[in-house]
Amino acid sequence: LAYDGCVWAGVEIKTLADQRQTGFRFCSPDYGGTSLTSTRNMVPVITFSRLYEVKSLLRYRIASSGPATSEPTSEETGQPTQPTRQPSSERTPGPTSEPKKRCYERKLCQILVKLSLCDSSAYTAELKEQVCPGSCR
Repeated sequence: LAYDGCVWAGVEIKTLADQRQTGFRFCSPDYGGTSLTSTRNMVPVITFSRLYEVKSLLRYRIASSGPATSEPTSEETGQPTQPTRQPSSERTPGPTSEPKKRCYERKLCQILVKLSLCDSSAYTAELKEQVCPGSCR
């Protein structure tokens, strides 16, 4: 089973220097927790769905590319501020909890089962289980 791009739903994040180019596309919850670093301060995020209900969660962090600053003088702002944090070489931590819904509870699997995915001989049992775990037993 081969296809070009995300068939049912996805998120595209344009972190490249030329934002006219296709960015990183994520078509599956398997990519949750993936960290990207942008070359620009504005990052287009495009979500799409051919299903009725899809939720996307985007976590982001803003980091300065300049050196950390100390408390500004009264001439700068008149009030002390927090130092600017440096970009870290550490990876951004992924989500700490499991998603509330699994694949087989989502609309995609409900639709595929109604379209006779489980009865189709065009797909192997392994593929059916991978696409919608527990739905075709």
